[in-house]
Amino acid sequence: MQEDNAQNCWNDGYEDGKADNPFNKDRASGCSEYDPDYEGGYNSGCIIDSTESSCELIIQGEQGYCPWHPDIAGCVDFLHNDTNKLPGFQDWRTCDSALQLVVLISSYTENMQTSGVVKIVM
Repeated sequence: MQEDNAQNCWNDGYEDGKADNPFNKDRASGCSEYDPDYEGGYNSGCIIDSTESSCELIIQGEQGYCPWHPDIAGCVDFLHNDTNKLPGFQDWRTCDSALQLVVLISSYTENMQTSGVVKIVM
């Protein structure tokens, strides 16, 4: 039964990704306990006709993906919109210390419920 559910989740994700359907967050959440899961299937179906980064953008959404991938063309409009800036953070030069910057980034990732590698270029 567990294996059947896992395979059904993966198959549903694969078919959705292959058909260019939107990523189904509810289905992904319901399948999160299985391996393989909906997200893995969606990614496998999506990369047939798209790049891996495009598929990750679809899966994670702009808020979860773009802050960590500013070099992706699909993120340009999102990142140039002032409403998508880090909350309470205007410019790294206004920070009193590196610790303050780390706290701001940590706060942002907790609010976004995502994690990633932060690349700071000064």
